[in-house]
Amino acid sequence: MKRTFLLLLLFAAGSVRALAGGVVAPSALLGQTFSWQYYAYGSLYQGSTQFVDNGGTAGNFEEEFNILADNNSISFQYLEDGSWSPSALSLPPTISNGIAINSVNGPLFTNVTLDPLTNMVGFDDTRFSFTSSQIQVDWADLSFTPSTVVKFDVNSAAIPEPSTYGLLLGGLALGAAGVRRQEWRAQILS
Repeated sequence: MKRTFLLLLLFAAGSVRALAGGVVAPSALLGQTFSWQYYAYGSLYQGSTQFVDNGGTAGNFEEEFNILADNNSISFQYLEDGSWSPSALSLPPTISNGIAINSVNGPLFTNVTLDPLTNMVGFDDTRFSFTSSQIQVDWADLSFTPSTVVKFDVNSAAIPEPSTYGLLLGGLALGAAGVRRQEWRAQILS
């Protein structure tokens, strides 16, 4: 009796963990659709461009840099010498003069970190932010050369499927039934 209750409780706990994302396998970026937009001078500066991550060059901004994407990272590889202008805040909370990468139908961003290969002088953790669906990058007042790289390591997780919610409800129902059965047996035996 006690063993049955514990098994039901473990099943229910596993269902809750699956819903919370603990069992959902990390998802890769390859094959996912993203968009990017450039913001400067207080507003959207250039419209959205979509790309599918194919493990190579995903976009180009006015021949100044290429956007490269692979399974676990998004990089900006500069092509010429130059510097970014100062600007008022264009897209809160981070971008004054920079770019937003949006997940269109891809996985949720769970963690974004600055890769050690990043070599843009002055670029640090305060120059980017992320939500579950967007990475914001700001390079206002920074300079670049053809060897400049800004690279982000991106972790993502798949969105739970509807069957996960069914598993949760089933687990909770079995757990509740087990508790109720134990209470019923206790009443009969007393």
